[in-house]
Amino acid sequence: MEDYEISVQELSKRDADSYILIDIRDDSSYSYGNIPGSLHVPKDILEADYEKYKDKPLILYCKKGETSAETVQFLKEKNIEAKSLKGGYLAWLMESMKQEEEQQDAFVEEADVQTEPATTAQGTGTYEVAFINEGQFNTCLRTDEDRPDVEMQTMEKTTLTNALNSMEGDNTGYCLVVPHDLEDEEDIVVPEGMNVFVGYGDGDVKIRSITPNGNITFWGVGNDKESIEIKEGKGTVTFKQLHMNGEIKGTGADDTVTFVDDAMIGGISGIENVHRIDDHRGVGRVLSVRIAVLLDRVDRVA
Repeated sequence: MEDYEISVQELSKRDADSYILIDIRDDSSYSYGNIPGSLHVPKDILEADYEKYKDKPLILYCKKGETSAETVQFLKEKNIEAKSLKGGYLAWLMESMKQEEEQQDAFVEEADVQTEPATTAQGTGTYEVAFINEGQFNTCLRTDEDRPDVEMQTMEKTTLTNALNSMEGDNTGYCLVVPHDLEDEEDIVVPEGMNVFVGYGDGDVKIRSITPNGNITFWGVGNDKESIEIKEGKGTVTFKQLHMNGEIKGTGADDTVTFVDDAMIGGISGIENVHRIDDHRGVGRVLSVRIAVLLDRVDRVA
């Protein structure tokens, strides 16, 4: 079998012009994710028309390397030079994630040696804020419709961090924030001991970074391609129905991020603890960071 296989690491060392890389999975799996530079030739088509691809050695891949190994054996019987990518698309995906994490670690180390961090302009907006009780807070987590009926304080042209630190009244440890008219990204610092729910507004918060000294839940995030950095903190960051093309990057020592319901993101790295909860079934799963990243992709490449 070893003569039939090539590892992801070995493939990366080869000249891309010296072989033809072919994805033999079905259309939906290929369209959801594939190795850059690969051709899409489903298994049955390749086996029926292999003569078209005999000019260069072939490297085939499927989901886990099993089907491609069988196809390579078929091609070798036809005197076609071919190898199967060991571990398939998932192996390539895991190796890509490993490299992303190493690059992120290098970025963090470089940032640590800076003695005078740059001051970044903060986005502002209008925030309605109010202390609520635990029951009202749990209601916010469960439903998108029943906003707690409480008197709100309105703070204009300010950041979310400033709004949280300027609230008046008895601190219950639970806070509702309703955002409006937001401009640009901001760095959010959650006060220690606070449980914050951000939602129900006519605008989504644009986040550059979050320092979760307390716990914070976002229902609606305005980031598109922009990444979100999760910094060192004792709390948990929760995203409810998150859809963004940017990445979520952890730079703290023990980051915890929870996704509620569907979550579509451009990538995730450096997060130590990832939870995913299906709110409709009330089921939660604790996942390692790599398995969490692969979760949706694996479902699609099957």
